[in-house]
Amino acid sequence: MWCLELLLPLLLIINDASCQWNVWVPRDISAMTNSCVVIPCTFMYPSGIRPYRGVHGIWYFGQPYPQLFPPVVFKTRTDIVHESYKGRTKLLGDLHQRNCTLLINNIGAEHSGRYYFRADLGGANMYTFPDFSELKVLDQPNIDVPEEIVSDESLELTCYAPDNCPDMTPEIQWMYTDYLPDPEFSSDYLEESNTAVLSSTLTFTPRPMHNGQLLGCRVYYPNTTLVYERLISLDIKYAPRAVWVNVSSEVMEGSSVMLHCEVDSNPPPKIFWMFGDQELLWDTASNISLALDDVTPAQEGIYTCVGDNGYGIMNTSLYLAVKYPPREPVVNDSMTVQEGTSLALHCSTQGSPAPTLTWLKDGELVGTITADELSVLEILEITPQGDGQYRCLAENEHGRASSSLNITVEYAPVFLEESKCTVVREGVQCVCMATGNPEPTIEFYLPDLNVTINETDGRYNFYTHTDGHTSTGMIKLREKGERIDNGPAVNVHCSMFNMYGRESVHLELQQENLTQKPTVMIPPLTEGQQTTLTCTAPGLCSGSDPTITWTWKGTEANNSHITGNITAENHSSTLTFNPSAELHGTNVTCKVSFTGDTTTEETVTLNVTSFPRILKNSGCRVQSEVLTCVCISEGLPLPTIKWPQLKHHTEYSVITTTISKHTVNCTVTLTVKDRSNTAVECVSSNKYGEVKRNLTIQVEQEDQPGPGAVLPWVVAALSLIVNVIFIICLVFLWYV
Repeated sequence: MWCLELLLPLLLIINDASCQWNVWVPRDISAMTNSCVVIPCTFMYPSGIRPYRGVHGIWYFGQPYPQLFPPVVFKTRTDIVHESYKGRTKLLGDLHQRNCTLLINNIGAEHSGRYYFRADLGGANMYTFPDFSELKVLDQPNIDVPEEIVSDESLELTCYAPDNCPDMTPEIQWMYTDYLPDPEFSSDYLEESNTAVLSSTLTFTPRPMHNGQLLGCRVYYPNTTLVYERLISLDIKYAPRAVWVNVSSEVMEGSSVMLHCEVDSNPPPKIFWMFGDQELLWDTASNISLALDDVTPAQEGIYTCVGDNGYGIMNTSLYLAVKYPPREPVVNDSMTVQEGTSLALHCSTQGSPAPTLTWLKDGELVGTITADELSVLEILEITPQGDGQYRCLAENEHGRASSSLNITVEYAPVFLEESKCTVVREGVQCVCMATGNPEPTIEFYLPDLNVTINETDGRYNFYTHTDGHTSTGMIKLREKGERIDNGPAVNVHCSMFNMYGRESVHLELQQENLTQKPTVMIPPLTEGQQTTLTCTAPGLCSGSDPTITWTWKGTEANNSHITGNITAENHSSTLTFNPSAELHGTNVTCKVSFTGDTTTEETVTLNVTSFPRILKNSGCRVQSEVLTCVCISEGLPLPTIKWPQLKHHTEYSVITTTISKHTVNCTVTLTVKDRSNTAVECVSSNKYGEVKRNLTIQVEQEDQPGPGAVLPWVVAALSLIVNVIFIICLVFLWYV
């Protein structure tokens, strides 16, 4: 206000030199609600005008035109003012000194707006000045906040309070500053255009942790109840400071996985999911999830989440492991090699975890077990025994796979010890056996007759047979008019050869005992259905027919359940009978006898099957609400017994007892209160069929004395009578 006193004489001198109407008021002025405000004002009028009846003035609100009837704020001629200004306004200046300064007390928000001054010098000398002072009534202090607050950069916040009320001086306090690191406070007083503003500046260095926290400025007037506060939320920009992702994980091939990423930054960052250099997904958000469906091994690797918000960049990675069973191994192609060749068999596969590789030959382990994706099996100087199928088996915890190859080993013929000449009924039979690859060709040579016997010679019943790599040749030499075992020695040579070599051996003559057993053919045996067993004598088919007998060996000596018809024809015999359950598991022997007390026999076990059946002695009885049912069934295989009605009960006991190899007993016990049912269903089944029967329920009488309860009393009475008779007899004899 002291500035106004200094400027006023100067303004009067300057304006006296002119002949214009002029006013000076502050363009903008502010005040806190419920406080007061002083609007400084000086005015000028042309020097040629002489005030008539004094100098008067009017303050208008909102409009400078009297004809529009704007609200009157203050008027010197009368006390008539607008209702909102009654008792609130006062002219502090002296109009005769051209000072039109106005005081408004207890201002409210409705008093915000433009104020115009009108000078009244009497008569027609009235003038409303177009210049105005705009009053802003504040209900909270102003805080000057920078457009951008960046973490770790020094920040200044300034709070302003208007000081345009002469009798009320404001004071400023900062609120919620305890959490700030090393805050600094400074105050200043600004005066411009006769308006004053008190300011307080808070200086500190914000951190990311302060983002979103509140700060406040409080303006109050001492010795009054007037307090004004304003709160602001700190919007602190900071680079990504943390990136959270899933921990590294393992998933199965073909499954789905969700990778989550969360970034702490302000503003929210642009988040990228990267797989190597490949961008998979991005979004501007605080978190993002990457969904991987039907995962394949090609998706195993490092996944990186990158957060970038313009203030910095940060990333975190995880490793996704894809587990899968071994792939089909890749092995060498099948091959044919010559004996003595060295080989290297390769097996490679893929799997996660790394599979275990095993080499098998014809199902037997031949190679070391290797926990790797490549295995090499080395075979040095392969022998004929190396011929066969080689399989590489790959296994891990998720499955197995295998691939095979065949190795064919070619080698020169090898003589087999089974080669010999033996005496048979009609002469001498010579057999020559050899193995080789390719299969060897067999020839017989009789040195005494200088005869070579092969496929082109039919005089000696020449016969050859090939089974795999084994060749068999056979001839028969018939000696007429004498016994072979008493005649001259047999001189037979056997030759065998293929592309890799030739070998010749002399066959020795041997007397062969009968070791081959007869063949017994058994069809499926079903109880009650007639069946026939056939016994065929072994291969000595020359001479008279053998004698064939049947013997049944049961559980007791000389005990036979087989009664049937036996027929014989040449070298075979049949036994026809009706199987029964009792025959199951017993043995039948077929004995073949040749001329010369040569015998051989074969024993077989009978396996009789029968459909299940429920025996008549099965049934149910009820006593004192306890139901007991017994179901007895026969069948082969041993049948299984079930009680369908038990599904309606929760408490019961079932006891199953095997009576014999074809009979089973099943007893069920449960408590029943509803006796409306008259039967219980029993179901017996085996793989040949199923049978059902409703077992009738019998109800027993309760608490009725039976014969067992009366018998003791009868015995006691008879004993008493006998004793009395005995005493009478003694007395009679004594006195007689």
